[in-house]
Amino acid sequence: MVPDGMMQMSGNMVHSNFADIGWSLHWTGFLVGLVAWSFLSGLFVWAIAATYNRLLG
Repeated sequence: MVPDGMMQMSGNMVHSNFADIGWSLHWTGFLVGLVAWSFLSGLFVWAIAATYNRLLG
């Protein structure tokens, strides 16, 4: 939502200066990220559910 503030905060956390790095997001990157995050989230929830069900017996 606020890329400038996030870049500054991230830079402070790793003791670097990210102020000169530009922000670029295209529709292709957005869609690939959306699919990847959806898949990984589903995989993570499946693993938790499988572990939970196995612990219940």
